[in-house]
Amino acid sequence: MEEFKPDYLSYEDVRHAASAFLDRHNPDREIPVPIEDIVEFNLGINIVPEEGLMSRLRVDGFTSGDCKDIVVDAGIYHAESTNRYRFTLAHEAGHIVLHERFYQGRGYYLVEGWKRLYSTMDGDSHRYFEIQANSFAALVLMPSPEFNTCVEEIARRSLSELGAEQDAIRLDAIADKLASHFGVSSEAASHRLHAELKAVSG
Repeated sequence: MEEFKPDYLSYEDVRHAASAFLDRHNPDREIPVPIEDIVEFNLGINIVPEEGLMSRLRVDGFTSGDCKDIVVDAGIYHAESTNRYRFTLAHEAGHIVLHERFYQGRGYYLVEGWKRLYSTMDGDSHRYFEIQANSFAALVLMPSPEFNTCVEEIARRSLSELGAEQDAIRLDAIADKLASHFGVSSEAASHRLHAELKAVSG
């Protein structure tokens, strides 16, 4: 089986792809982004809960070869908090948008078939494959214009409330507030913050 190598995509490339996705599927910029509705109704993809997916494959979800189904670990699907579930859907949408070549001509659906196909990637390819989809998910669930505005408002409010210097504002505290606003985990919001800081610093 031929090894798959994802195309090189910069963070800005992924940002543009996420922005185009939102322009098409969430033009009203609804927050939190209704990713489940987008996946099911706009993209026409079935969401299939699978018992024990995480314990068997160590993944939250995967997309079938025909891109008609996103299989999600049942524990995540039924969890009281929807943050991880929402990120999983956005992550898989990222694979579909960014890695179309990976899915072309694939007929697999069963979990073991997906596992065999996924194993054709080497370590670097696997890492880029997942980093790109994670970045896409974060940029879709926390859209850039709204994200930047929210960060500025939170920082300004914190300065006013604490009477502190800017460097005294903890990034983790900002991440917690961002997470609540956008319907994501604090970890996802923190990663997004650090990615933006890295992009700005070059």
